[in-house]
Amino acid sequence: MVSFDISRSQWPAKFPFAVAIFTSAFLVFQVQPVVARYILPWFGGTANVWTVCMLFFQIGLLAGYVYAHLLVNYLGSLPNFCAWQFTIAVSFRTSHNTIIC
Repeated sequence: MVSFDISRSQWPAKFPFAVAIFTSAFLVFQVQPVVARYILPWFGGTANVWTVCMLFFQIGLLAGYVYAHLLVNYLGSLPNFCAWQFTIAVSFRTSHNTIIC
């Protein structure tokens, strides 16, 4: 169980993590409509395409949250680190050939 009780002495140490979380959430929700708008003409430009784009990004976000929850709650430190390294390696490998110009 996660404790949300933060004393004044712990607050400065946890502030960078809060900034990183809110910044990443902000960037995800900024990138989502930009990418959807960019690929919208490729697939016809209808409202259904926009809806599918939004659904895809929301499902991806939910999958990321589930992944983080499972790693933190059901794996120890070493398997957690190995799973994280594997995920990063796979993402670098798959994104190498799919850069959008």
